[in-house]
Amino acid sequence: MKFFTWNIKDGGVLEFDNPKVDIIENILNIIEKENPDVIIIQEYQSEFYNELVRDGLNKLSYTHTVCEDDPDKTLRKRVLIASKEPFENIDTTSNILDYSKRNWREVILNNNSIHILGVHVPLAVTTNRCGAKKDNKREKKIFLDALKTKFIEYKNSDAPCMICG
Repeated sequence: MKFFTWNIKDGGVLEFDNPKVDIIENILNIIEKENPDVIIIQEYQSEFYNELVRDGLNKLSYTHTVCEDDPDKTLRKRVLIASKEPFENIDTTSNILDYSKRNWREVILNNNSIHILGVHVPLAVTTNRCGAKKDNKREKKIFLDALKTKFIEYKNSDAPCMICG
């Protein structure tokens, strides 16, 4: 089984104010060439669903999952898992803040019982589009504590497990 994990940097378009969506086509060409069974993508942006998922991954025979529990209007980046194999979503841990759930996606591949956790660790400090800084140290610590708990759970599991991010 072939796994592929990729932080596509800013949704694959590089510039939020002037997106270069043709870069998504390059991402899809590499995915098609490599032909992985499972893809874990960090920094997916739902704004580019049509280009990446509908016109890309779906046509390459992938089904996908992404956190849409609390869709926000800020188009924040998310973790997306796509697979050619059937899978089951696992509920996001309650040990992280709601805002961080977009950075945590867990599935079990049905045919192999492989547990996969895709993560994108929050930054300690972020900057909004206006240049204002936001302190995320508490959020990051909570996220990393939950990730440590998941490492221990996976270590003690009889099933094959992987954390990608």
